[in-house]
Amino acid sequence: MLIGCNIRHDNHIIDKIEAEEIANQFYYHLQMEDFKSAEKLFSEKTFETNTREDLLNYFKATIYTHGNLSNFVLDYWDTSVIDGKDSKGQYILYYYVTRYPKHTFEKLFLIKENDSIKIIGYEITLENY
Repeated sequence: MLIGCNIRHDNHIIDKIEAEEIANQFYYHLQMEDFKSAEKLFSEKTFETNTREDLLNYFKATIYTHGNLSNFVLDYWDTSVIDGKDSKGQYILYYYVTRYPKHTFEKLFLIKENDSIKIIGYEITLENY
């Protein structure tokens, strides 16, 4: 009998799919300019260092600076999940995002907390990841 056993797995396809579901919701809300729904996908830990208003302003500034989102394609992903008594997960998804009139390279940082995946960080660049 094993007590307190945790199993770690890196880059399993199921973990990628689960994280992608959150990213798809996130980008859908951004595309619809439904920023309040997009904000709900973020971990409360995000707001320990940033305010909700900061995030809302970031969403608006992104559209103003880089254009409206029209398409997004997952380019690269990296996951590390520990299943067991102390379940944890870290996910990084890299997206090539088509905006009008520019393209952006975007990273989503996600974590598993209380058996659900939440966004903890969002980064946008023009040149590359």
